[in-house]
Amino acid sequence: MLKDVATASAPLSRDRARSMLLELRVAPILEGYRGQASLDVEAICDALVRISWFVHDLGDRFVELDVNPLLV
Repeated sequence: MLKDVATASAPLSRDRARSMLLELRVAPILEGYRGQASLDVEAICDALVRISWFVHDLGDRFVELDVNPLLV
């Protein structure tokens, strides 16, 4: 819907996950908006790293994964 994506090969490092996340146009929302608390960016990075290792370990058996929504 927003056409705001970042892609990388698995597995991701925590630093790469963080930089990808912060490259998104919606990244400012992570810091909080309209009185809402900021989101736990480290938890999001942790999830991305763990998912990337899951995908990496599956190798050629991996076909597709949709994580929607990711709640933090």
